[in-house]
Amino acid sequence: MTERKTKICLISPTENLAKRARALITRQGMNIRVEVADLESAVSLAKRLSEQDDYLFISRRGTRDLLCKSLNIHVVNIPSEASDYIPAIQQLRNEQGLIAFFSFEEEISNELRTICYLLNLRMRHYCFSDSLSCQSAVRRAIADGAVWGLGGVVSERFAKMYGLPYIRVESSDASILHALETAMQLYTAQQENARQQEQLQIQLERYQNILDYTHPRLFTDQP
Repeated sequence: MTERKTKICLISPTENLAKRARALITRQGMNIRVEVADLESAVSLAKRLSEQDDYLFISRRGTRDLLCKSLNIHVVNIPSEASDYIPAIQQLRNEQGLIAFFSFEEEISNELRTICYLLNLRMRHYCFSDSLSCQSAVRRAIADGAVWGLGGVVSERFAKMYGLPYIRVESSDASILHALETAMQLYTAQQENARQQEQLQIQLERYQNILDYTHPRLFTDQP
């Protein structure tokens, strides 16, 4: 039986996340590839890798959604948790101005809104779907009077372009590990399904060979 060659690739939007993911992968003894790319460049990377082999991908929400829509593939999500924002919020807990939260087609959680409320932080959420709408979101936030921005690497790029002070929100190790373990479980299930399908195909071919052999004899053996 031929062994299927299935691979897993985590596409990270930042070098920092990639470094921590590689450390977790090594610690867990996993065999998972890690590449750095964001949004449109991630689509090009995933398309190229998919043409080379049968890959299962992992990424953060923005890149994941764009990969799913652009390439019609399943991508394991690195979940975004309210706890991921805590280090950034702690830095801004005494800030009196408007803080802009940027995210890719995703509402921020009620838990995060509650944390901001309890700390008396003025916050407003800005959603985007690609690089162009992200640029518009950042400009809109500045027009609204935002003095700080929080979010991922794409909105950080435009925040720097327009001079908006910014804190990048990184996924926690727990979130990364959860995605890695989910991908490994899905990988194992895919491998088992492929093995069963291959066994079924072998059985079908065997039955067909028997029929091909016996069917002519049913007629030639008749008097």
